[in-house]
Amino acid sequence: MCDEDLTRREVDVFRELLPLREKDRVLDLCGGQGRHSLELGSRGFAHLTVFDYSAALLRVGRQNAEDRRVPIRFVKGDARRTSFGPDRFDHVLILGNSLGYLQQPE
Repeated sequence: MCDEDLTRREVDVFRELLPLREKDRVLDLCGGQGRHSLELGSRGFAHLTVFDYSAALLRVGRQNAEDRRVPIRFVKGDARRTSFGPDRFDHVLILGNSLGYLQQPE
């Protein structure tokens, strides 16, 4: 999870598979500390939002983004109920098994 080389390689694969463009609005849903968004931001993406339930991970992400001067918006909330409209983002990335950690099975 804290392996920057692995994160770079993962983002390389996403860039090959998805039509991601630097001007796209990207939501990193259940993005934790935003490691993938940080990598995208370092590659010139400027419209990145990380949405996660963990205030602690979001704090780490905010600090990392500030240190690297990468423009990322970090939002705390429940991924099952966001306030984002259907046309708010060009892409929604769920890059892990985060939805497996919901408190109730339903």
